[in-house]
Amino acid sequence: MSSTPRKIPPLSIVMPYYNEELNIERSVQGALDYLRPRTDDFEVVVVDDCSTDRTLELARKLQAAEPRIKIVNLPCNSKFAGALKQGFANATKDYVFYTDGDCPIDFEDIDRAFAEVGRYDVVIGRRVTRDEEGLLRKIYTTGYRSTLAWLLGLRFRDVNFSFKLFPKKALDAIEIESNGSFIDAEILYKLQRGGWRIGEIPVHYHSRRLGTSTLASPTIIFKIIRELFGFWWTHRKQPPLTGARQASDTHPADHQRG
Repeated sequence: MSSTPRKIPPLSIVMPYYNEELNIERSVQGALDYLRPRTDDFEVVVVDDCSTDRTLELARKLQAAEPRIKIVNLPCNSKFAGALKQGFANATKDYVFYTDGDCPIDFEDIDRAFAEVGRYDVVIGRRVTRDEEGLLRKIYTTGYRSTLAWLLGLRFRDVNFSFKLFPKKALDAIEIESNGSFIDAEILYKLQRGGWRIGEIPVHYHSRRLGTSTLASPTIIFKIIRELFGFWWTHRKQPPLTGARQASDTHPADHQRG
């Protein structure tokens, strides 16, 4: 017997896209299938980062059938951080959830994030399954996590994973400086320093099946490390953080997955 989906507060789902013609229809439809049974007060914010393929064309086709899709069409390529900032700026609902446009999550897991609201202000996800990632990327991820803990006091397991639920007022309370993939760490650092309670929960992760990622090249990795140290140098005189309040590392849903 299927259960009735839980009702959720007004929600913006923000997804940035760059040349994702193979993924945009599936990801936007997945967001709509999640939202429609749970709330009438929603929007899907599609940020097209000056794609050179049919991404924008397909977005407009989807919007013609569902006016609650909001398209942010950037006139020039602003990279991931620029697209994400524009998505946040154009989100209007009480809560903002962001994920990537290549379908890395089960949208139903947003319910589990909302279940933590009250205990936490901001809820982020960590990947339960990462087996299909290459060894080099696993080494990079581990090193980056350790460096964030050492320099910035951020002790989350998966800072860069694109599963994050924010109150809109939390995002409005900070100024985001980053122009690169360091943006996730900067947001969490500033929110935690501002007193927002952040919890981390395990969620299922789907490796990219279609298209090509532009976020895992050695050039991007070098830039994020450079941005991290630049940010730390600028903010190094601030008192250290006391550490993140995190949700339990175990969750009932972990035991329900095959």
